[in-house]
Amino acid sequence: MHTHVSWAADNLVRAAAPARSAASAAVVVAGLRKNYGAVQAVRGVSFTVEHGEIFALLGPNGAGKTTTLEILEGFRARDAGRVEVLGFDPGDRASGRAVRERIGLVLQDIAVEPYLTVRETIARNAGYYPAPHDTDEVIALVGLAGQERKKVGTSPAARSGA
Repeated sequence: MHTHVSWAADNLVRAAAPARSAASAAVVVAGLRKNYGAVQAVRGVSFTVEHGEIFALLGPNGAGKTTTLEILEGFRARDAGRVEVLGFDPGDRASGRAVRERIGLVLQDIAVEPYLTVRETIARNAGYYPAPHDTDEVIALVGLAGQERKKVGTSPAARSGA
């Protein structure tokens, strides 16, 4: 198994995956840095995520997890370091869109979600992609057939706070 991780306080969790060359990695982060004024939010983070590998960033509030993900998504500029997602630099205007068209995101907080139905939520998110799958196909694929008209905020996970 190929594993190369460098992160303060061992905030990374990884599951076994077959070894691959660095050129075939899904995500490569090397020496990533991001400052907000005098605050060092991300300090020299390096890791590689292989295709098919399960990978998580764990740590306390303020550890730089959200900032790191925002950089990987192309929504925040890095101050230093190298980042590749599916072979693209998400911070480059020319290739950043290509990255976002190939990945899926679930944002931490969206105020409107509890008021939308399952169908409305999937249809809205499909609008972020140039050639989205059919809404009914996605609903069936994720096991939500029969729940299309339910409000997202009424799901068992939403009620339990999960």
